Amino acid sequence: MQSLNEIEKLKKLFAPLDSLTVEKTYTYIVKKGITADVPSSFLEDAKMYLQCGPFPDRNPTVWHVFQGRHVDQNSEEWENGILNYYRIITKPKIEDLDNNSRVITMQAKFQILVANAVELPQKAFKGITCAEVKTQLGTFPLTKNTE
Repeated sequence: MQSLNEIEKLKKLFAPLDSLTVEKTYTYIVKKGITADVPSSFLEDAKMYLQCGPFPDRNPTVWHVFQGRHVDQNSEEWENGILNYYRIITKPKIEDLDNNSRVITMQAKFQILVANAVELPQKAFKGITCAEVKTQLGTFPLTKNTE
């Protein structure tokens, strides 16, 4: 018997209003003297996770950032709101690489309603640290460490 992939598990095992949390680790290098910001690939990932499905403005992260207000997903306001939110809540680990560079490691958690997450592409589960679903009965791992 073939095991279910992540999308099939979401469709068959969980309710639409359950919440999927995807955690992804970003590791990148910046020159010393430059303020570390979120990595360049981050916004593309945030859009993939947070703009998916028929109700993207109801994803818990988006709802929290914009307080239930509808904001156009393609607007600068949406991008700035999401980027600023993650700048505030993530605590990057900064280590010196050499005399000129630093290595930054940042973990970001994206919260998505299962009703929306079922429309994620399968590639959304590649390279993540973990994914778990929160239900009324508890928290259940969907996948772990697919880097």
